Amino acid sequence: MMVSPWIQVIGEDLSRIINMFTFIVLFALLSLPCTFVAASDPSTTEMSYTDEVSQLALTQEGWQLDRSPEGKQIRSIHLIRLPVFLKGERFETVTLPLNSLHMTTREITIERELRVKTGDQWSRAYALESERNLRTLGVFTSVRVLPVQRQGTEPLDDQLDVVVVTRDLWSLRLETGFSYNGGVLSQLNLAITEPFRTTYPP
Repeated sequence: MMVSPWIQVIGEDLSRIINMFTFIVLFALLSLPCTFVAASDPSTTEMSYTDEVSQLALTQEGWQLDRSPEGKQIRSIHLIRLPVFLKGERFETVTLPLNSLHMTTREITIERELRVKTGDQWSRAYALESERNLRTLGVFTSVRVLPVQRQGTEPLDDQLDVVVVTRDLWSLRLETGFSYNGGVLSQLNLAITEPFRTTYPP
């Protein structure tokens, strides 16, 4: 069957438009604020991105840093699992709904990587090792393991709590597939995948 030249031209233009739209979508997703941050020392005075995210999470959950944790026993460990996109950031009207497409990393996945344990004495070395273990998973943009006390209370002399703050990395990818017949787009496949997600048995 003969295809009219003007129909073929329209099909080719449509293909270019779809390709351009796909590129824009991919570029936008990959350009969103999902940057890895290197491990930071809790004793440093300079506030890094990771510290800012963690401090905001602690404040919202009613925690404050314990400034003298050495030698204290860990009473309990709490997880604050932040989504990929947070309120107050740029383009939040666009980015916040995208959180519904991403499954936040499970608690058991985080707990398996922790060297700090309930009942043990606080160890900054173990806290930093726990952070490194979690970053190695490649699913977080921000990780902090912090000694804390409840806001508005006097720090206990012999006990503290530990808060683990993680912020997920955007890991979804849009995969595309095209088929052409005589220079005209005949098939378009779009699929959202999560290729870099670390999976564990239940």
